[in-house]
Amino acid sequence: MGETPSSLRGKNDSDVCSPEMAATFRKDEEDVMSSGMPVINREETVRTKDGRELCVLTTKLPYRNPAGAIVGVIGMSRNITLRKGFDAEMKLAQTEIAALRSEVARLTAEVASRSS
Repeated sequence: MGETPSSLRGKNDSDVCSPEMAATFRKDEEDVMSSGMPVINREETVRTKDGRELCVLTTKLPYRNPAGAIVGVIGMSRNITLRKGFDAEMKLAQTEIAALRSEVARLTAEVASRSS
């Protein structure tokens, strides 16, 4: 989100993202607390306060006290924007390679048929 860990200390979602996104995050956390069901490696698109769009992988786990009651949420989001870009480039390259292989096979067959 463009922040260092130490600069985030004491801040909440509203301090680093839009009110709409903060409300979405809050609802997710309330759902985790009420159901006890974690969110694990959910891919999300988030927008920073300065307007940048990031792709993140989010995990949210219920935090339980020694008696087992859920008293909070432990959450982490990892920025995977670059990885997603690399994945898209890799898929495009694989498609291009497959097309080239098909063309080479077609040309090879064409040359072989002319030689016969």
